[in-house]
Amino acid sequence: MLKMSVGLWMVLAGSLAFAHGAGYEADVNAEVLTLRFFYSVGEPMADTEVIVEDPEGEVWQRGYTDGAGRFSVTPNAHGAWRVEADDGLGHQVVAAVAVGAEGLSAGKRQAQVTVPPLLLFGLLLASVVANVALLLALRGRGSKG
Repeated sequence: MLKMSVGLWMVLAGSLAFAHGAGYEADVNAEVLTLRFFYSVGEPMADTEVIVEDPEGEVWQRGYTDGAGRFSVTPNAHGAWRVEADDGLGHQVVAAVAVGAEGLSAGKRQAQVTVPPLLLFGLLLASVVANVALLLALRGRGSKG
């Protein structure tokens, strides 16, 4: 039973360590910037919330990616724009968009995997329970021998 518990815990921990990230690709066509948001395994971030902030840091546009993870925006002012895609499941991608006299350009791909606080609490609780169970099992073994 102990080996099975330890094995199960190792599988769960390993799957969490293999969590994938996310990123984006930019396609500039005249005055329109189309960003394609995707997970690191290539799957599109479909139906993901997107928030566009203007150079003043104000929310300029809200929307959702299409089924292919694409979202288009047409900035109307020069400066540094911020486009954030957040799937609500721990994957957040921020695109830095520069609008200047020479046109639009998107910064380098920035990927971030965040873990929701409730999930962190659940992982902490599972860790405590697993460690207590392991301690009790080892203690029981020690008193028999």
